Amino acid sequence: ITSRYQLFALAQPEADDAAMRRWIEEIRRVEGPRGPLGNFSEASRLIATAQKDRQSLTEARRLIDEAAAQRPGWNRIFVAKGEIDDIEGRIESAIENYQRAVELGERRENVIRRLVQLLSARRRWVEADQVIRTLEDQSVLPPDLKQIASEVSLRLADHTRAIAVAREAVEAAPDNYRNHLWLA
Repeated sequence: ITSRYQLFALAQPEADDAAMRRWIEEIRRVEGPRGPLGNFSEASRLIATAQKDRQSLTEARRLIDEAAAQRPGWNRIFVAKGEIDDIEGRIESAIENYQRAVELGERRENVIRRLVQLLSARRRWVEADQVIRTLEDQSVLPPDLKQIASEVSLRLADHTRAIAVAREAVEAAPDNYRNHLWLA
């Protein structure tokens, strides 16, 4: 079943609805009609298409809640809840869900980036810094997050760290002129 979910996940960024539906059918065939992975996958498909059909978010939320009842500690459940809240403009709820996902082990760059962006927009610099440091403690900070980390450090008046992280960004991507401008 894991391989089927991986194939579904590959179709998702491409917004290949036919492929997503095919893999959801396969997941449901193996797992059963109301299994948590099938529900989660269908909800993810609905979230991906929410830009065209906002009404699909109601069904996505129902499926996520059903999957959460079966797998309450799964970090991806909270990512999906955060995405729904984010699309609906419920920013505080989105932040809470993304934070819970990170607490449960979520480390994907796009999720971390979005959480830090939302916290920064709310001027919640200390929390944004904690999220960045969580990722940093477990792996090398991706180059595109270094500028954000530098800005957060600057907002916290940690100038030494802000400069150090900005330098790391320049070293990681010397051809990116934005990093040079940020360091300056």
